[in-house]
Amino acid sequence: MSTVYRKAYEREGLRGIYQKELERASQNQPSDDRRSPVHIAWLYTALGQKELAFKYLEIAYRERSAEMGVVKNYVGFAPLHSDPRYQDLLRRIGLAS
Repeated sequence: MSTVYRKAYEREGLRGIYQKELERASQNQPSDDRRSPVHIAWLYTALGQKELAFKYLEIAYRERSAEMGVVKNYVGFAPLHSDPRYQDLLRRIGLAS
């Protein structure tokens, strides 16, 4: 773990690491997988920021991101399951139950 992440963890626990990941995602590093809208949506979900999580899931949907296939079964998105927007998104990508 890098010093930056270690310090973030020491200050705020996992929340600090998620915040650092979001900062990194906002930097202009196009080859970095952590810039994907699905990854950013997961970070916002982990931070309890559902509105921003859905914003990035919609971006991923519009971009036809291949990562959308993991959205239904990835436990990191469990906090979104009860939201009607989540069910609508699954329906639109063809993963509804």
